[in-house]
Amino acid sequence: MAEIKLDLDKLRAELVELEAFLATPNSYADAEFSGKNRRFNELTEIIELAERREKLERNLAEAKEMAGRSVGGNGAGGCGAD
Repeated sequence: MAEIKLDLDKLRAELVELEAFLATPNSYADAEFSGKNRRFNELTEIIELAERREKLERNLAEAKEMAGRSVGGNGAGGCGAD
């Protein structure tokens, strides 16, 4: 799978700038309002997905680490004979 590299800090900074612009009372009257609002929504989604991916990657790494430790365990596997 191809890996996509994002500069999340740069994207977050852009999002903060757009948020400040959109929060101004007369931002809707600006000729660039529509484009900036669209970009704000795009960035919000991109950042949310990137953060979700980072969390999933951390969880996967932790699961692999735990699985690696359990392979060398006691060998019983929790199964008992009845």
